[in-house]
Amino acid sequence: MRIAFAKIQDTAKNVVLTAVQYPVNIGYLAAVCLEAEHQVEMWDFCVESFTTEYISQKINKFDPEIIGISCVTPAIYFGHQLATIAKQGKRDIFIIVGGVHVSALPLETLREFPNFDIGVIKEGEETILEILSELEMKNYPLGIKGTVYRENGGIKLAPARPEMPDVNSLPFPNRDLVPQSLYKNKHSVRGISRKIWNVLEVDSSRGCPYSCTFCGVEVTHGRGVRFRTPENVLKEIEICREKYDTNFIVFNDSTFTLKKERVAELVSALPGMGIEGYHVNAHINSIDNEILNLLAKTGCKKLAFGIESGSDKTLKNIRKSFTREKAITVFESARKSGIPTVEGYFILGADIYETVDDFKQTESLIKIIRPDILGLGIITPYPGTEQYDEMKKLGFLNNVKYDQLQIFSDTPPNWRVVNFNADELVQKRNSILKSYIWSPRYVLNRIMKIRSFGELIYYMKMAKSFFYIVVKYNKYKNEN
Repeated sequence: MRIAFAKIQDTAKNVVLTAVQYPVNIGYLAAVCLEAEHQVEMWDFCVESFTTEYISQKINKFDPEIIGISCVTPAIYFGHQLATIAKQGKRDIFIIVGGVHVSALPLETLREFPNFDIGVIKEGEETILEILSELEMKNYPLGIKGTVYRENGGIKLAPARPEMPDVNSLPFPNRDLVPQSLYKNKHSVRGISRKIWNVLEVDSSRGCPYSCTFCGVEVTHGRGVRFRTPENVLKEIEICREKYDTNFIVFNDSTFTLKKERVAELVSALPGMGIEGYHVNAHINSIDNEILNLLAKTGCKKLAFGIESGSDKTLKNIRKSFTREKAITVFESARKSGIPTVEGYFILGADIYETVDDFKQTESLIKIIRPDILGLGIITPYPGTEQYDEMKKLGFLNNVKYDQLQIFSDTPPNWRVVNFNADELVQKRNSILKSYIWSPRYVLNRIMKIRSFGELIYYMKMAKSFFYIVVKYNKYKNEN
């Protein structure tokens, strides 16, 4: 059968500070379908035009029988727009929706968006093949485990799949169906520019062992972590190196540093393969001096931590499982290790009951640990998280549309937390960002770490985006 997999843009597409990655998730789906001898295309509307004319041209040229649409929550309206365009031009086309939104709100998604024929819940590599098998036999796919579907004018939820896909038996994600050149002007993660590095993203595991109240990773990957073997991961990297001349790997794992021996086996092999740099995410509790020194020695150019808050009360409430002092100790060690860029990410309102004092503790922690890159967002209550349920119960999400749920935006959020309204949250975020990023100490530190003219241009563009989102907003507020 002919199936097109589409990744959908969201409303933050043109915010320079946001990252754009090759769609590894639909790359996996494409790979299993190609292996089953289906005809496959991949469309990534984060880097391709999203107009009716362009979409119609793609549909008319490939003439897909099925379109599989991957949507995060802020992209769900655009996903349905694609489905609507497809059905208007070819009414018998079958539309599958997958991703975190339908996984979190399966029944609601099919009720609200009539042009989605079926929804795939959680990971879809096995589910998609069963759907295609039924469609090949001219059957409507009813009751397939891990789906939400339409039957006799109603919407039904099939039983969940008893097990998630075996991550070591899956084919490597397809990276040929969307041109790599389309990503050249985007950064894969903050601080890693494709103008400087030949970047590819790799998922060396799926899932996360932690249960932060604001995070929805469990919605799509279930509880716990499934690790690919080092041999399996290194084989994928070897292919990427030979085929695409890759010299930088962004490991997408929620927490890369969970198993010390596995980490050592993976990263120790990278320099000998021609990988000159890599990025990883870590949890404060999953790292020690031995791992830090190994990462630095083997080419880790960027290490990122989700800290979220400087308040021990907040950290406990959101289940981060570490303390403020532990974060300080780890950042001191990370700085001493020689890893060039250490990022710290924080969320104002991570606990929706935070107070002025909690925010002050976050600001003071930022100045103590001095992250090379500071990510500071406002709580975004995604469906499937405890924060979403609590804020909805309190009435804070009344009249909030899905496409307004952006982690970092150039407009204020359409929600509040208990002690702060939207404008107060934005003003506090912007005040902290300005006081830290525009300090002489921070500016000098970043200048001293710039290694090339290309990197200078990259950070200048980031600074420009920062100005328009943070400084210009404050100026507008002061003038009105």
